[in-house]
Amino acid sequence: MSQSFNRKPQARPLGALMGEMMSPVLKARGFANIEIITRWDEIVGAQFAGRTRALQLKWPPRGAKSDPDAANVGATLVVAVSGGAAIELQHMAPQVMERVNATLGWRCVTKIALRQQPLPRSGAAVRGATPLSPDEIERLEAATSRIDDENLRHALLRLGKGVIQKNKRR
Repeated sequence: MSQSFNRKPQARPLGALMGEMMSPVLKARGFANIEIITRWDEIVGAQFAGRTRALQLKWPPRGAKSDPDAANVGATLVVAVSGGAAIELQHMAPQVMERVNATLGWRCVTKIALRQQPLPRSGAAVRGATPLSPDEIERLEAATSRIDDENLRHALLRLGKGVIQKNKRR
């Protein structure tokens, strides 16, 4: 006796699951989506990637008690900053706001508030990864050069760099 199952596949992309799992946490911190968190290093660039973290989006109060002249005021992005990066980021705040807003596609952030605190080291700095050689970088870029989607290409480049660095440590 054969049965025919017309079930849809249960496998789902990890990115879809991450959004669902992180959604309640992010909403509690004022983030409507995961983009600012997942693309933070790309948004702030190498200069601030390991020394800053987006913590929260604080929205102005809405409703009858709010200031009617502040109707178009956006959110304040609260950023954790370690060490001397606070002064640098303070000067770069307009560019960071512009990059965050470009990532989100609208003028969401109108102010940045800095919270100076120690941040856990992450990524290559913790694992003691060595930088890739020019040949390795060239091979990775050649392997991903035909991918049209820029975000996917950058994600695959980061993945490739991580794999190569992990293999070097073995």
